[in-house]
Amino acid sequence: SAAVSIDVRNMPESPEIFEQAMSNLPDAFSPQLLFLDADRNTLIRRYSDTRRLHPLSSKNLSLESAIDKESDLLEPLRSRADLIVDTSEMSVHELAEMLRTRLLGKRERELTMVFESFGFKHGIPIDADYVFDVRFLPNPHWDP
Repeated sequence: SAAVSIDVRNMPESPEIFEQAMSNLPDAFSPQLLFLDADRNTLIRRYSDTRRLHPLSSKNLSLESAIDKESDLLEPLRSRADLIVDTSEMSVHELAEMLRTRLLGKRERELTMVFESFGFKHGIPIDADYVFDVRFLPNPHWDP
């Protein structure tokens, strides 16, 4: 599996270049195009919240104009998409879970358990979610 990200910063000059690149892929590849979208107001809020400039804002465009221009530039990709996901109401975590499910076919991450030995006199490990006191168990490393 491989994933390639395309956005307005790395779009080819013309849609034909993208179509040609897709048609030149070997038959062994079966690409799926996933298009992430959000409504205009959500995009404006997200750019305002992060205080980042829109990639097209450097061309003397207002944020609203840059978002509209981006929408026009990405329309060829959107129209060719196998799946269009509206992220307007999604949190970062919900989006990550949806992508994991879509790309890996997994609903949830696998459970990971880490067993770690530590000394209470040095403090509990800061990354521990649960700590069990098992000092009553025999210590195989202690030599009386």
